[in-house]
Amino acid sequence: MCGIEDLSSEEMETLNAIHLAQDRILELHRAGYEAHRIAREVDWDVNTVQKFLFGDAHREA
Repeated sequence: MCGIEDLSSEEMETLNAIHLAQDRILELHRAGYEAHRIAREVDWDVNTVQKFLFGDAHREA
C-alpha cells in the first residue's frame, strides 16, 4: 500500500483537484439545503428563493 508521500506531483495535483471539487459539491449542497429551509419559512417556492439568493448563478452550478 502506498502512502500520500509516495504520490507523484501529477497525482498530488489530481488529488487536490478532487478535494476542491468535493468542497464545491458540499458548498452547493449546503446552499440548496439553506434555500429549502428559507422557502419553508417564508412559504415560497424553492426556485424563487434560489433566484432571490443566487440570481441566475444557481442554474449554472
